Parts: sequence; structure tokens; C-alpha cells
Amino acid sequence: MTKQFAEIDSENRVIQVLEVDAADVDNHGGDQSQTAVDYVSSYLSLSSPKNRWVQTCKNNSFRKRCAAIGGTYDSEKDAFIFPKPYDNFIFNSETLDWEPPIPYPTTEIRGIKWDPITNKWKAIDTMEMDPEILFWDENALVWKN
Repeated sequence: MTKQFAEIDSENRVIQVLEVDAADVDNHGGDQSQTAVDYVSSYLSLSSPKNRWVQTCKNNSFRKRCAAIGGTYDSEKDAFIFPKPYDNFIFNSETLDWEPPIPYPTTEIRGIKWDPITNKWKAIDTMEMDPEILFWDENALVWKN
């Protein structure tokens, strides 16, 4: 088994995520311990002396979520933040998530995705014989083609 550590640069960006042997972490202070970080730092090279290692995890059991390259680490909230998915998404400092400028549709349909070209929610209605592309009308709260 392995455990993951993220390299964080001086601007708190995630540069890389590496795996280490779980026994090494467990035998050197355990999860989220400074002793484990020190141990990992003793044999994993950093890209820059200004960088540091922070433990992350694949199952999101601590630090909100697994670190993602291009994302950031908020040391005050002890949480990893995903990279901004689209230019017009807004950061919610309470949930630590990026949110679209239009809330997620209240009516479920298959294949909902954010369309950065139209800046709307888009879905493909696969229930029809001839599938059509639908867009969420945020004012009428319905799907339209």
C-alpha cells in the first residue's frame, strides 16, 4: 500500500503528487504528522528549496480532498483546492469549491456538463430517438433546445 504526498511551491500551488510506502509513513509518526513529512523530505527531492511536502490522500479522508496538480493548498484551512475549472467560475471560501456563475440545474437529466462556450449548463437528451442538445434556462428553470 502507498500514501501520497504533494509538493507545494512558495505560492501554495501543487507541483506534483508522489506515492510513498505506507509502512514508512506509519513507522515515522503516522498520517498527517510532521515526523512523517520530515522522513519523506529526507529522501524525496523537492523541485525547489522553497517548496515543501504536505500529505494528501486518494480517498479524501483528510484535507478536504486529494491534491491535484495545478491546484493549491490552503494552510489556514488545511485543505487542498482543485484548479479553477473555467475562467468565470467563482471561488466559494466556505465550501472551498469553485462554483459556476449559474447554479446547477434543479431538474436532472443525463449528461449534464458546463459549456464554457455558451456559459450555460448543457445536456444531451438520450431518451429521444434523435438525441438533441439541451441548454438549461436558469430563469424558466427548464431545459430548452
